Amino acid sequence: MKQFATILLILCFYLSFAQHPNQVGYMFGVKIAPSWTGLVTYYETFFDGEKFSETNILDHDQFILKIAGKEYSEANPNGIDLFKKYQIPDSTIIDSLWKLRFAVYPYQTNSPDTLGWTQNFANPYVPTHKQKQILASLGMDTTLYTIFGNDLFHLLKLMCNPQWKNMYKNAK
Repeated sequence: MKQFATILLILCFYLSFAQHPNQVGYMFGVKIAPSWTGLVTYYETFFDGEKFSETNILDHDQFILKIAGKEYSEANPNGIDLFKKYQIPDSTIIDSLWKLRFAVYPYQTNSPDTLGWTQNFANPYVPTHKQKQILASLGMDTTLYTIFGNDLFHLLKLMCNPQWKNMYKNAK
């Protein structure tokens, strides 16, 4: 329990420096960075216009269920299928979020899907400068690789678009 409290305190510290979303209230968010939960950390958090609070770390399945409206969430209290609302045709795109930051999957895996979408092979753990500009223009904090609320859903929708995906992959 002490370890969890420490991790939560560190998370709140990092979120206090994250780029602030353009909305107030409960929302979903992600951080794309290696951690004890994997390459992507999923959040349900409250933003009051100045700071984040009431941050809950969700596992992958909880995150999808809450976004789909199949499990209660303060960020989705009416149980709306946010994938449909934001016209995200494939909920499994969430499994590709890591590809925005990494050129290759940084952990040992048996999966054949180990190539990311960045082209920065000199430093395969960060996107190229142009890719960072694209992510920043979509509302992602490219220091902490966090994105929240409506910005997250807009990004997920774009990631499903093959033309956008190719544009992002080729931004060198």
